[in-house]
Amino acid sequence: MFEKSKSVLIIIFLFGFLFIGCETTYYSMSTAMQNPDNVKVLNLNYTFLREVPPEIVKFKNLEKLILSKNRITEIPPQISELKNLKVLKLSSNKIQSLPAEIGELRNLTKLSIKHNKLKHLPPEIGKLENLKSLYLEYNKLEDLPKEIGSLKNLQYLYLNENHLTSLPHQIGELSKIRHLYIGRNYLDSLPEEIWKLTNLTELDISSGPMLTISNEIINLRLLEYLYVHECFILPYSINNVNPRLRVVIVSPNVIYPYKIFELIYLN
Repeated sequence: MFEKSKSVLIIIFLFGFLFIGCETTYYSMSTAMQNPDNVKVLNLNYTFLREVPPEIVKFKNLEKLILSKNRITEIPPQISELKNLKVLKLSSNKIQSLPAEIGELRNLTKLSIKHNKLKHLPPEIGKLENLKSLYLEYNKLEDLPKEIGSLKNLQYLYLNENHLTSLPHQIGELSKIRHLYIGRNYLDSLPEEIWKLTNLTELDISSGPMLTISNEIINLRLLEYLYVHECFILPYSINNVNPRLRVVIVSPNVIYPYKIFELIYLN
């Protein structure tokens, strides 16, 4: 009898262990407002929102907020009150700017604002010291603040399909960066500091034929994928980068921008 009871207790313990960390996802404000202190994950995708609900600041324990695919045009400064927020998804809205208060979200590890109308980022973005992933594709960014170099833990930075004409030299301070995507912009040169990002495994510089690749690319020993324009001239030193390196040639003439029409394996 004792052994049977012991087995039951073990099973109960195991089930309890399995469900630790499985947070309830709330899909409506009305449901979430019934237990504001318990809300850690709030998903309001496809809810036709035109603004961020002001009541969101009542969710003091919120860790993940998804507001993608709505009609939001601005983010209120009060977003800074969500001190425990780790993931913020704002993709596919109509956001034109971010408040300076975005920099107060010090626990943020993932920020996705792709497919919006951003032209500039506030310098305070550099205060997000725990940020690991930043998705800014398909905006109208004309420049990056030099404070971007303060994101010491950033590993994934996506800037494809913007209006960038240059990059700040401080981008070379992103020592932990693994993926850097800056293709389909208006860049005519790259800062030499890029070739010092020795943890890069993926680099997209398919902006146009005017860009050149420095011989310093030999420093990128971990590089596995390099995306370039079809008219690129590759330096001979690229053969000494990484035996596993794949150079992906991106054509601007195809309808689908990520279509690959040639794949070269360097051995």
